[in-house]
Amino acid sequence: INESKRAHNMTTHDYAIGLPRQPDMSDETLQKASWLGYRWFIGEEFDVFDVKLPDFTITRPVTMTKLRSIVARLYDPLGIVAELTLELRYLMRRLTKAGYGNAPSNAKGEILNDDDADAAIDTITWCDNILKSDRVWAPRYTPLDTIYAFADASEASIGIDIRTIDGVRLVARMTTVPGGSIPRRELESIRLLLVTLQDILRAARGSVHNCIILGDSSITLFRIKALLRDPTCKKVVSLPRPERRRLDQIYNMVRQMRIDDPHLTISFCHIRSMYNLADRLTRPRSLYDPSNTPTWTVVKNELNEPSLVAFKVNEFLRFEDDEVIDTLSDSLSSDASPMGVYPKE
Repeated sequence: INESKRAHNMTTHDYAIGLPRQPDMSDETLQKASWLGYRWFIGEEFDVFDVKLPDFTITRPVTMTKLRSIVARLYDPLGIVAELTLELRYLMRRLTKAGYGNAPSNAKGEILNDDDADAAIDTITWCDNILKSDRVWAPRYTPLDTIYAFADASEASIGIDIRTIDGVRLVARMTTVPGGSIPRRELESIRLLLVTLQDILRAARGSVHNCIILGDSSITLFRIKALLRDPTCKKVVSLPRPERRRLDQIYNMVRQMRIDDPHLTISFCHIRSMYNLADRLTRPRSLYDPSNTPTWTVVKNELNEPSLVAFKVNEFLRFEDDEVIDTLSDSLSSDASPMGVYPKE
């Protein structure tokens, strides 16, 4: 924290900065503001923020137009409540696949039948109850010396969840775009994770010293390990082009992160699925019991146990590998289909 720039929370005690808290709304000294589209609350014991509470009121008849309007009201670019965003996206995706919509190709039209309307209202009500519950809010200042980055993928979604050493969520993102095999989607989750990590590292300006990337796919981690050891090895070159392109992007991003900050330590580790926090962002509550989500203390204890796959990028990646990268890129280009267009994945 730059003390010379603490213009808005000078009354906050030092010990309270960086701690997740539930603000005391009865505090007479409470300050309220808007920060990057979020609600910001400052007091002597807290400096926290949360999403702005959307109006999730819905009446019958339930139509797709009403649902689209409600879903668009939740603004959460950092993914503070990413689990709710997943529920809403999954709801709209399921209804669209069922044939609802105002397009001529949508057989069921705009108005939902009773069963689907009940399910939609249940999802909206569940999200509204979570938003209005006594949740612990995220602190505006967080330590960035060590960050843990979780990635996972399923047929329903690809998700990432980036945490601080104290378990505070920095960023969470997911995509519900369908298609591709699970191994390919697992690679895509790592690629999406690295894109987000690059943004964090640029903004942190050298504050991050250790970055631990965690996933529950041992196949994906072994492929990345083989890639870092030798980008031209048979295990990499023999893969289908979609996987090779993603591995090529992963290699280039990891290498660029090392070049931008030579003192940064990047590690890849395997973690069991039940402790992978990104797993919650790949399955809606109909396929996952939220009560089974482990606490950060339990996850940290698991991280201290021996891992099936664990390696440091610093042990493999050398800065003199420019010719290797050029060779790999040429290999990928030579395998492309005519006119440089790849076949549909």
